[in-house]
Amino acid sequence: MRTSRTDRPTLPRLLLPIWAYPLVGVGAVLIALLPWIRTGLRLPLQNLWATQTLPEDMPIVLLPLSQYYLGTILALLVTAGLVGGIVARAAPPTHRALSGGFTVAGAFLAMTFVCVQSALVLAEGLRTDETASTYLTLVVAWTVLCSLGGLLIMALVTRAPRAGATVAVALAAPAVGTWAKALLAPSPSLASPAVQTVIDYLHWLPAVLVGVVLAWCGVRTSGRIAAWVMSLVLLWVLPAVLTAITYVAGFRAAESLLESIGAGLDVLALALAPSIAGPPVLVAFAIGALGSVLIWALLFTRARAADRRLHEAAHDQG
Repeated sequence: MRTSRTDRPTLPRLLLPIWAYPLVGVGAVLIALLPWIRTGLRLPLQNLWATQTLPEDMPIVLLPLSQYYLGTILALLVTAGLVGGIVARAAPPTHRALSGGFTVAGAFLAMTFVCVQSALVLAEGLRTDETASTYLTLVVAWTVLCSLGGLLIMALVTRAPRAGATVAVALAAPAVGTWAKALLAPSPSLASPAVQTVIDYLHWLPAVLVGVVLAWCGVRTSGRIAAWVMSLVLLWVLPAVLTAITYVAGFRAAESLLESIGAGLDVLALALAPSIAGPPVLVAFAIGALGSVLIWALLFTRARAADRRLHEAAHDQG
């Protein structure tokens, strides 16, 4: 662990050849796709599929385009952005513009390829009526938005000051938690009791991730204090919003759009309740505060030791 000019820990420096950073972006996308690769890459069954097909006979796709997999799509693409951004930020500051730009370019090409391949396969198999066309448009639009979100997070983590990078990590944290659960158990209902227990503990992963990045950020400036506040608010709100969106997308009992929206708002209000959303925020705050104190104590001890060595050297010369 290194320290910056502001005496905060920095990532270990890792300068790769410039040509390698597009491969970092592509590699980040491949790493993010691991949970879906584990399932076999079969397109989920579709309500609007043109012919009756068994699950094992569905075509191969690189993204699970389905209204029941909106949270998974978001998790895969946002996690790619965070992984690539962390590697690119490890470059020295003077090289970070190039490392970030080339990493984002590689990730953009990879995300474009997986989105287009999946969309073409889905479009080929769906019915040709208006309902199927609307469904295809909405699912593809969600996938494009998730891709843009992943690229934005990658750029912020790479290039933004600490406050901005901290907020970017907080934006990605809930998606990373979903990604980790999917990687551990692609089919949670078939997981063993031991795996189910681990999945329950992964509920705290976003809070731990946010707490660690808050400790790394520190509170030296007003911007960093604002980043603390915004990160904790995002940790409170984003999981609830994603839960509501996923619920509405898979809510088939509704007779109208208004009924679906009403049900989603009910779920959102429940997920935002302090008893549900509050504990992860408290855990993140505690980890961030404790980490900041430990870092301050370590740096203070190092500074005292350095002063002592300088004093002893001056005394010896005298």
